[in-house]
Amino acid sequence: MNVPLRSVSSEPLTPIADRSAAWATQSFGQPSWTPALRAGWLALVLFALALHVLGAAPRVEQVADSCGPGEVCPTLFTETDRAVLEEAGVRPRSVVWYLEGVASLMVLLCTVAAWMIFWRQPRNLTALVASLFLVFVAVAAAQNTQALTDGYPGLAWAVAVFSMSTGVLTSALFLIFPDGRFVPSWSRWIFVVWAGSSAVLAFGPLLGAERLALEVQQRNSITLPFLLVAVACQVYRYRFVSDSIDRQRVKWALLAFGVQVAVFAGNIVAPSMAAGSDSQIVPLLTKLVSFHVYVVTFLAIPVAIGFSILRYRLWDVDLILHRSLTYGSLTGLLVLLFAGFVVSLQTLVRLLTGGQNQTLVLGASMLLVGALFQPARAKLRRVIDRSVFGIGLDYRATMQLPPGASLAARLADTRVLDGFADWTLIGRGGMAEVYRAHDAGRDRPVAVKVLHADVDSEEGIRRFEREAEIVAALDHPNIVKLLGYRQTDSGLRVMVMDYVSDLDLSKHLPDDGMPLDHALDLLGDLADALDYAHSRGVVHRDVKPSNVLLERVAGVTPTLRAVLTDFGIAKSLGGTQLTRSNLIGTVTHMSPEQIRDPARVDARSDIYSLGVLAFQLLTGKVPFDGRSPTSVLLAHLQHPPPDPRKLRPDLPRAAARAIVRALAKNPADRPATARELVEEMAAGRSEMAVTLTS
Repeated sequence: MNVPLRSVSSEPLTPIADRSAAWATQSFGQPSWTPALRAGWLALVLFALALHVLGAAPRVEQVADSCGPGEVCPTLFTETDRAVLEEAGVRPRSVVWYLEGVASLMVLLCTVAAWMIFWRQPRNLTALVASLFLVFVAVAAAQNTQALTDGYPGLAWAVAVFSMSTGVLTSALFLIFPDGRFVPSWSRWIFVVWAGSSAVLAFGPLLGAERLALEVQQRNSITLPFLLVAVACQVYRYRFVSDSIDRQRVKWALLAFGVQVAVFAGNIVAPSMAAGSDSQIVPLLTKLVSFHVYVVTFLAIPVAIGFSILRYRLWDVDLILHRSLTYGSLTGLLVLLFAGFVVSLQTLVRLLTGGQNQTLVLGASMLLVGALFQPARAKLRRVIDRSVFGIGLDYRATMQLPPGASLAARLADTRVLDGFADWTLIGRGGMAEVYRAHDAGRDRPVAVKVLHADVDSEEGIRRFEREAEIVAALDHPNIVKLLGYRQTDSGLRVMVMDYVSDLDLSKHLPDDGMPLDHALDLLGDLADALDYAHSRGVVHRDVKPSNVLLERVAGVTPTLRAVLTDFGIAKSLGGTQLTRSNLIGTVTHMSPEQIRDPARVDARSDIYSLGVLAFQLLTGKVPFDGRSPTSVLLAHLQHPPPDPRKLRPDLPRAAARAIVRALAKNPADRPATARELVEEMAAGRSEMAVTLTS
């Protein structure tokens, strides 16, 4: 298969509508709106937090009082509850302040989670609603706003606005989560009725309808049927509308929503059931336990949403901060641990010696801590990388050794490699340099790959020799041919290979991608090469543009032929493995299994890398990129494969679907062979023809 050198012009293709709901397309406004949206969000959050803080003191006064039997009791404790607490030696006001602290902690944690959700995607409708929901409902659950009008009657309208907003946000999130659409479509009317009832209940008492001044439990009883309908709608969406990737993204958040609704319903029923108990302590325990269960289950919602963002990039939010926050928190804990060690050691010595030699002990302990801190921190990072993020390789320890001085001067000496002349450096890597030279014996140019003299490790030398063994065993027109392997008298290890060209695919990539036919021809050459290598038990493990040489083929129409090269980190199945935990390969093209355990990969890893290359050929960009190698590794492990048609709308659906399938996290979900991937992509040609003629 050949690629024409000249560019092929064609009429723009009609974009093909995407049937699936895009996760990051439920946005509004222009990018220039972002500062205003963030300012508005901050204003709303500060409004809710201000009501919570102002209502704390009135709430404590209200709750700490008791009410008699038969009274409408807005407080937490009845006379019986107060008697039980006082008999146990506990002051009711102390319990109230403790509960206030727990509620305030819940509000704080939800506010932090809301900021992390919203700030990176301020124009995403569902992320905006979810972030405000977390803050407003957490403040409402603390119930300080219920007592606010007692202490500050002038804030009654502000409390009404807050109450209505909480109801609207709750109804919106439960019905449009996660993609901003009402599913089924009639659920939009549930939202209208739900939001309308919230407005009536909030403003009714202020407009003279005193009968609408309901207690918290009565309001909850009205809200519960709406919540149950919303849960039913979410179950319908999950089972009949969402695809497998959608379900992965939302399953934990939906579970948290369901648990919260169940607890919400339980808190409505539990007090009535407990009131009928003969025991005086049961009603009080029921209230306290219900409150703590509600707080814990409500906090499960931001945790679940955060996990969905972290693991599956929900709403296309990439929380780059999550890893830094994890490491920062663990480093802080490590500092506290070592500080505790120093203090404990000093205390022990003071008890044993009566306070002598304290300065000496302090100095010795600080030196010990200084020596152990960095190794302990590095070990902790590796444990977190492996157990939490699934990174099984050490991306800081690579085989990229610092190259020494250029070998050109040494190679120019005819006594080093007799019969070779006209040395020209055409490539340089961490372990070897590649030269074009003229082979007088064959009277043709050859490529000479020379191992750096710096590489004197046993693994580095053995890897170079293994590459020579692997390439020598492969004979395919789309794989570079080995002509010989030599070790010179001066100690240089050299591979002599067939010279293809100085042009590699990385120098032939358009910024916005190449035509589908051109990409398919190149990918077809590589697929044949990979399938052949796989049939011989060889996994390349570093399929990327710079390892693909383009050979000019003469003819009526000048063409390019793709030739796969650089088997330096290839794996021979069944052979002795050289791979340890160090980073091998290229982070932008690595498969997830290569990141988890580079020694345990098979042919399906190359198919993933070929899928990355296909994405790159057609869009001009790699599917997973980031500001650091670590963020790219995490993206390969955790983020769903992006749809290439977001960058290339004219790309046929079949081709895009084939690429996404090749980028599946589970190797079993990928095409069985490289040729199968190319054939699935080629099925899009007929789709393009239909589009052009329609």
